[in-house]
Amino acid sequence: MSNQNNNTYEDIKHLIDSGQSDAAISQLEDFLKVHPDASYANFDMGILHREAGKADSALEYLEKAVKYEIDNINYLKILADYYYVQFQDTENALGIYDRILNIDPNDVDSLTISGHLNVSMHEWDNAIDFYKKVLEIEPWQFEIKEYVDKLEARGNKAENPDDDMIESLYREGQDLANAGDMDGAIDKMRSILEKDNNLALAHNDLGVLYYQSGRKDKAVDHYREAVRLSPGNNLFLKNLADFICFEEGNLIEAFQIYLSILKEEPTDVETLLSVGIINMQLDKTEDARVFFKLILDVEP
Repeated sequence: MSNQNNNTYEDIKHLIDSGQSDAAISQLEDFLKVHPDASYANFDMGILHREAGKADSALEYLEKAVKYEIDNINYLKILADYYYVQFQDTENALGIYDRILNIDPNDVDSLTISGHLNVSMHEWDNAIDFYKKVLEIEPWQFEIKEYVDKLEARGNKAENPDDDMIESLYREGQDLANAGDMDGAIDKMRSILEKDNNLALAHNDLGVLYYQSGRKDKAVDHYREAVRLSPGNNLFLKNLADFICFEEGNLIEAFQIYLSILKEEPTDVETLLSVGIINMQLDKTEDARVFFKLILDVEP
């Protein structure tokens, strides 16, 4: 970028950092007319649209950011996460994590989430492979070791007669959600929990479905249950924290959850941004500046 463009974008970043989202979106629209292939501008626009609840346009901008900077792992991670969390599109999310692992085969976050997503699809052997790769890199990850032990033990037991039914219901629920039939998808997920109420993933997904269909009071109960059943799953923690922060306005509780995520993933840009925003809302400008600077350290 030229110095003039740098100065212009610094002004836009100031609007974003100070919470002036509408003004930032307006100026970004003008900026992108002149620089449509600016990956960073498309990325910021995607994040702003996501925060405004504009799911389809947020996805469009995030995809453009990745298109114009195909090897940016942070952009890819946020896009993959958005596909899964917002649209329940496990297939596309896995495809993007596969792209990340082609760039960096030792990316532990992507290996772990790929394992989790394969578990959600009942692809047990694939999940074990991903988890074992994590353990090769970080053998001290005892929670991952427990996952592997449980999955391998599962293969040594007599097949649960309900397993095939649960897998079928889950796939049917995904298909219905992708087709826009939220009520049908909710019914499938509730049927799964009637068979096994301890499936953390099903509680999380049901929370997402309730949220997307406007039944937010029911969503939070399932977000909390998913975290109770799987307290180390950062995806579940993030969903709960986002709800508590942006729907309930409970900044302190959300802040604590975000910090627990950052202990495991200190370079998670999305979580750093949320913590920075909370500090801005609490008038802790200097603390916010620290977290925003960390974002720039990760993604200049």
